[in-house]
Amino acid sequence: MTDAEKQAAAAAEAERRRVAAIMAQINEIDRKIRESNKVKGTLSSCKSSLDSEIESWKNVKNVLNSDVRYTQIVTTDIFEGEMADRLKTYMSTVVSDINTGISDSSNLLSELEAQISALTAYEGRLSAKRAGLVSQL
Repeated sequence: MTDAEKQAAAAAEAERRRVAAIMAQINEIDRKIRESNKVKGTLSSCKSSLDSEIESWKNVKNVLNSDVRYTQIVTTDIFEGEMADRLKTYMSTVVSDINTGISDSSNLLSELEAQISALTAYEGRLSAKRAGLVSQL
């Protein structure tokens, strides 16, 4: 084998290694993008479920707030006394707990949206890095 052939073979081997290293990086980026998409899908599913639950709780709260049986427990000559007072306090606590649950769930919903947005931005950065690597091939 001549020196020129040896140099050509060495250059070809170096190019093969360079391409293999780039392909390994691209494969790793593709894996990260797939994993990010999987997590984002799970978060989106949780967000949808939480959205449905919040709407359900809002509906229950609206029913409780609009029905006089729940807003005016104590009714003169029909339902009054200690039991009526306790039930009125209990219903007030129920509505308060529902409001707290809706508020806390809405905060969680915002956090889920922030995480989904962060993953989308992360995927964008990975895709840009991948495009840069592909251009080196």
